[in-house]
Amino acid sequence: MDFTQRNRTIDVFRSFTMLLMIFVNHFWNASGIPHWMQHAKTTEDFLGLADFVFPAFIFAIGLSIPFAIEKRYAKGYSELSTLTHILGRSFALIVMGVFFVNTEYGLSDEVFMSLPVFELLMFTAFFLIWNAYPAPGDGKKRKLYTGLKILGWALLLFLAIIYRDPKGNVLQTRWWGILGLLGWTYLTCAFLYMLFRNKLSCHIIAFLVFVAISIVSSRTRGGSTLLPRESAVYGLLQVLTIPPGSRCALCMAGIVTSLVSLRIADWKPGRKVVLVLAVLVGLNVAGIVAHRFWILSKNLETPTTVFFWLSSFILVYCLFQCLVSAGKDGVFKVIKSAGTATLTCYMVPPILYALMGLLDIRFRPAGIWGILYCLAFAFACVGITALMEKGKVKLKI
Repeated sequence: MDFTQRNRTIDVFRSFTMLLMIFVNHFWNASGIPHWMQHAKTTEDFLGLADFVFPAFIFAIGLSIPFAIEKRYAKGYSELSTLTHILGRSFALIVMGVFFVNTEYGLSDEVFMSLPVFELLMFTAFFLIWNAYPAPGDGKKRKLYTGLKILGWALLLFLAIIYRDPKGNVLQTRWWGILGLLGWTYLTCAFLYMLFRNKLSCHIIAFLVFVAISIVSSRTRGGSTLLPRESAVYGLLQVLTIPPGSRCALCMAGIVTSLVSLRIADWKPGRKVVLVLAVLVGLNVAGIVAHRFWILSKNLETPTTVFFWLSSFILVYCLFQCLVSAGKDGVFKVIKSAGTATLTCYMVPPILYALMGLLDIRFRPAGIWGILYCLAFAFACVGITALMEKGKVKLKI
């Protein structure tokens, strides 16, 4: 396999991660969920199942970057066109992230619509702008699709103008949100991939640099940092939302994993196992040593957490690779759309939440029934995504 071929292992990893993300994000609609499955508190020195999902998605983005960019080059796209594409994707994620964050703060009673209606209009705008429209066969269809995109931007601008939170604040950057953070991380790491291409050593160095940034900017158990937040260097890094460095480190690790996977594709299985075990042992040892200085914390994104995250993700990716190579990945076909229409799948749960809010539907089962309900909800969202794909409704940025 080369970069011009689709990597099914990445699709499986991404679809599994998205299913898990929807599952754990729906816990707020249930009660009695075991502590080990939930998000840990910021200073708890613990990682729950939910704490692995977002970083796994960042790792998956890194896995995809070499394939996506090299495929563009193989089709004849220039470096300038590719850079513009990267900027456009990042901008789209950042814009959507900002809107998501503001809706989390609620809507003022002075706005002449309810929050669910505002959210549904927001999602409508997203799909009008970034839908993967079919290739236009004639000028009329091209004009129609262009008109729909213009309508989407007009609707989004309208929503941005009328938005007020319960305190009367306008639409603003409070934090970038999940999608926004993905956008900034993708921008940084995709640019680095364009710069270095298949120079594995350069990407490993970039990964180590981001780990170093995580080390100097993360607060230790004593509450101090090697790189003060007030320093000019920290401020410069903050422009691209790099600190504490863990997100870019995870993404670069994904890039390195893809590059290494292709380079060792012809190795004997035993040699591959030795390499993987060596990497896993190294990451776990690094995590154990780092734990003496930094706690485990998803919110703080400490170096300790980064090492254990990567150990888990690389192990899971290798297991999925084994299944794909053996032709045993058919069990994942039921969630295929979560990996091929991932952004669309991400939008389905909040759309359903908006509809449930509009219809005042409330359902909060407890214990095992709550877990099963969340799992069923996750599979339902993937099923809806598959139907949307068949209906040519799919976000593509």
